[in-house]
Amino acid sequence: MFGRTKTNAYLCIAFEKQSIRDVVQLVERLVWDQEVACSNRVIPTKAKHSQKCGCFCFSWQANTTQFTSAMGRNQYFRFRQFTIWQDRCAMKVGTDGVLLGAWATVQESPGRILDIGTGTGLIALMAAQRSPESELFAVEIDPEAAAQARENVQASPWADRITVITGDINQLLTTDLANRKFNHILCNPPYFRNSLKCPSEGRTTARHATNLSFDELAAAASALLSDQGTFSVIIPSEACSDFISSCTENSLRLTRRTDVFTKPNGSPRRALLEFTRPTPQATLLQEQPLVTSLTVGSDDHASLVSPFLGTGS
Repeated sequence: MFGRTKTNAYLCIAFEKQSIRDVVQLVERLVWDQEVACSNRVIPTKAKHSQKCGCFCFSWQANTTQFTSAMGRNQYFRFRQFTIWQDRCAMKVGTDGVLLGAWATVQESPGRILDIGTGTGLIALMAAQRSPESELFAVEIDPEAAAQARENVQASPWADRITVITGDINQLLTTDLANRKFNHILCNPPYFRNSLKCPSEGRTTARHATNLSFDELAAAASALLSDQGTFSVIIPSEACSDFISSCTENSLRLTRRTDVFTKPNGSPRRALLEFTRPTPQATLLQEQPLVTSLTVGSDDHASLVSPFLGTGS
């Protein structure tokens, strides 16, 4: 049950046999996914447990009008140069995908780009807008999401340059993508490995690393990346060490990192990471990644996403 007061929003949820820590973590992710402008962390204000079930009540200071709008989210999201229909996709347009599509070092020069786990097709379409002559491939394991991504691509100005493939990236390595190399690989991966699963099987696949582990993603990227290629992802901050280790073990070197904050004095919630192949001739200084930060809602954030959001050409 969702409700609101003048200054606060609240949410009551009932779960069976779950720890309050897990439930708090899930609600924090819900708030992030719905793009609420939170000024405080989500905290439980009441908690009642029984042996079989628990009822949890949470409250936070938020832009409650924005939250209500997000919960009744439209079936489509209009960008400057394309529109994303999302009523058949488990994961909707959100902060993570837009950030990655705008932040990644996508070259304007012609090349070949791969979006792993494309969902609605958002990141592939953003990359197509940024790289006017590149050939793009978008892989999606969920048939319904892949079908909708294909429709979004067909309705875009770049339908002749984007191919949507339905399938598991691990299997596609030896079939559709065999012997192909990519100048840039992008992925907003499933990463909620230890949190509560969603009731929807499609949403669980899109959100949880049940079908694509960090090791498998890093191995796939390493196998498909060209010698001078770049691999870009966005993941929760707490998963950074594990993911970087997986990439290092697959001969990928971290070259760029941006920590994403929801408020200036808070803790980072996401990390934008970029990898390349190690070069033997690189100096120690060149091997150090460029580390920056970004706060959602700041002028820098607005400038980053402005080519895609809002009005204008």
